[in-house]
Amino acid sequence: MSVHKFTISFDEELAEEVRKRAGGNVSGWLADAASQRLRLLEAQEILAEYEREHGEITQSELDAVDRQWPV
Repeated sequence: MSVHKFTISFDEELAEEVRKRAGGNVSGWLADAASQRLRLLEAQEILAEYEREHGEITQSELDAVDRQWPV
């Protein structure tokens, strides 16, 4: 696997929070965050495509799903 280096800048407060949460592996933590964001964007694109083809998902449909699979 090839690796690409990035140089990034954060404000001081955000940088400190990332360091603290990353547990010593900032690169790995940020790579994981980027992967999660890309999966979210892909899911949003899939949902948008579904709604273009089938119409917008209604609140009543969401409520029905919540009743079938309560959290």
